[in-house]
Amino acid sequence: MNGQERFDVYILSPCREAPGASARGPADLENEPGSAERWSAAGQGFAGVDVDLETGRRVLALISACRGKAMLVPPSYREPKVSVRDALLAARRHIRTHYPEGPVFRPPRLADGSNPYFWSVMADCPRWQADDLIPGALTFAVDKMDGHFWEKDEMRACWSRVM
Repeated sequence: MNGQERFDVYILSPCREAPGASARGPADLENEPGSAERWSAAGQGFAGVDVDLETGRRVLALISACRGKAMLVPPSYREPKVSVRDALLAARRHIRTHYPEGPVFRPPRLADGSNPYFWSVMADCPRWQADDLIPGALTFAVDKMDGHFWEKDEMRACWSRVM
């Protein structure tokens, strides 16, 4: 990762308390004041800013100090190129390829679309559920830009950098 990367701030949970009088954030946010008041008023979703990694991390610290939670996301993820339909089809193809002999899975469904990086897709398995296996389904994290399946190591590396 280089210092030239640009990020938007994605608000996961808005600030829950007013910032202290001395709380100040970066003042270089596209002509926006970097005050805690600006971030405490932000709702869930993309903030619509374009900041470098260092500035973004300072904003995250400020939001955290106000008991909110946010992450940094490349601006390209504001408009996903992979639709929910495409993510479901990719999961279906994966199941056919990797489980040709079963068990039987229900059609994949969107489990969660709120993550800015990927669609969370789930395919329930009645047999696994009857056997009380948790979660009783296959789960997939399908990237919203290129459709690849996120792996645990990729998630860990991403979260350590952008949260």
